[in-house]
Order: sequence, then structure tokens, then C-alpha cells
Amino acid sequence: MRKDKILCRAMLCILLAVVLGLVRPVQAENLKIGGTIDVDLFGYKHKGDSSRDIKANSSSDIKLDALELSIQSELSEHVSANALVKYEYEDADYKLFVDEAYVTLTKLADQPLTIKAGKWSLPFGVFNNHLANDPLTKDAYEINAPAVSFAFTPDEVEGLDLSLTAYSNKDALLADPNDTSEDDLGNYILNATLTKTEFLTMSVYFDSEAGAGDRNNSLGASLSFAFKDHFSLDAEYIEALERDAVHPKDSAYSVCGAFKVLPSLELVARFEGYDDGENGTQDFDPQDPESLRGVEYRASAGANYELVEHATLIPEFRYTGLEDQDVSNISEWILRLRVEF
Repeated sequence: MRKDKILCRAMLCILLAVVLGLVRPVQAENLKIGGTIDVDLFGYKHKGDSSRDIKANSSSDIKLDALELSIQSELSEHVSANALVKYEYEDADYKLFVDEAYVTLTKLADQPLTIKAGKWSLPFGVFNNHLANDPLTKDAYEINAPAVSFAFTPDEVEGLDLSLTAYSNKDALLADPNDTSEDDLGNYILNATLTKTEFLTMSVYFDSEAGAGDRNNSLGASLSFAFKDHFSLDAEYIEALERDAVHPKDSAYSVCGAFKVLPSLELVARFEGYDDGENGTQDFDPQDPESLRGVEYRASAGANYELVEHATLIPEFRYTGLEDQDVSNISEWILRLRVEF
């Protein structure tokens, strides 16, 4: 089985090499290199509970939150390649890794079919964001994994995009690190997105993963509305339809509104909730503020202020409510300077 797996990967590498060898050399005008640098000044405060010996916790610091470098190349009319490398602060340390790398083949044989292969954030969830912190739905359900995706845009229905994505079992949303299964294509995502003019976009997506006996199935939907670059509203809901014996049926939602009061100033507010699907009250771990265990809801407010071209100041305040009412006060603030190049 392992030899077959290695052979399959070798064949895929040869196929990609052949595809790249058939196109003309990349010209400078077909190559785009860019990225972002985020520098954060942040603070965190958590109310404790003396009756249960849970101490209050607070901290503040300055950090380089992330450096992203993206490379986009149009190799031919039908072939493009993208890569995204990140240098990111994670688990109290900085890590360098390839976040995305994929090849896209479009309009093969003049058909409205797009094939994407590689590693990227898969089409389960939209996760539109106007704040420094990601929405709760992304924290809970984002899938970034090696995959192959087939997207079809029928000419009969304008703005409709249908896709089927098969992805690796080892980088799945609910992957078991102790699973030694060789089945790399046991998971799939179905996505349907409808864009009506430039103001309204609706998406529905279904994810199915191999689990411990039963499959882990999730369903989500999102709605995005924009009005002349002055106002936008994004709403998203994702829930578990079926879970194996190891994972509970959780769900999450996010509603965000953004209003541009000036050409250089946008005000943002977001409310989001999470249901872990477990009975009783779950304890929140103050040593792991990124964990969703014990989280019930979050309320955030912030702004995007363009200081000069390519440089944006993003202040944000976020309040997190926990299931345990005795320790349900978590306040966070962040002042992010983002430079795009």
C-alpha cells in the first residue's frame, strides 16, 4: 500500500512537470509577487474565580504576527500557479511554512471546467473578514489540505459555480493524529455559489469526512451583501449533521457589518456564537486563549484606517463570553499595522 502511495505521488509530480513543460517560459509581466506584513500591539485580560482557585490573567505585548509572501504566475491562457508562504507567530514561537501552493487549469477543451490541484483553503466556508481576528466560523471549520477540485460554471445559469473537492485524510478538519489509514481521498466537499450582480453572493457547502466508524458530515451556508462599497453585511452558519463517537455535534455562526464612513475609514462590528454540542459546562483554558472549548459567543468592534497607500491601521476590541458564567469575562484588544506590497 505504501509503495502504491509513493508511486501515485511520483506520477502526480511527473504530470505536473509535463504540464509546466508544455507552456511557454513565464514572462515578467505574467508574474506577480506581493504580500503583507502585520505588526501587532495587543492586550488580553481574563477574569478569574477565587472560589474555584481560577486566577485572573492579563498580558500585553508587541509581536510580528505574520509575514506573507504570495507568488502568482500566468503560465499560459489555461494554466496558472499560485503559492503563499507564511512566517507566522504560533504557539509562542515563529514558524515558516507553505500555506498554499496549487496549480489551476481553466477552460480545458473550451469547456467551463476548472481543475485545481495542490494545497489551499478549501471551499468549505467563506469566512469574509474585515477585522484583525478571524471569524469564529473560520477558527472552528477552516480546512487547509492537499486536494483536487473540479469546478463547473454552466453558461445556462449566470453567476452559478458548482464544485467537487476531494482532499487528504491526514489534514482533515477532524483528522485523528493516531490514524494510520492510507486512504488519502476519503473526504470530499460539495459547494454551490451563486453571485447575483456584484452586490449579492450566496453559498451552500457540504463536507463529509471519514470518521471512527461513522462519517463526520457538516453543512454550511453564507450570505454576503455589498452596497456601492459603502456598506457590507456578511452572515454565515455552519453545523454538524453527523459525527462519529469521538466528536460532538457542534455549530457556529457569524454576522458582520462594515460601514465606510470616509474613503479611508471603515467601521466594523461582528457578533458570533459557538455551540460545542456537549452537555454541561465546559471549562475554558486561560493558557490557551485560542481554544474554542468553553466559548459561547464573541462580540467585536473595530476599524480599518488607511494611513497612506498600502498601509492600514486596524484597531479592534473583542469580548468573549464563556459557558462558565463565573469566569465569563475575557477582553482582548489589538492594534495592528498592516503593510501590503
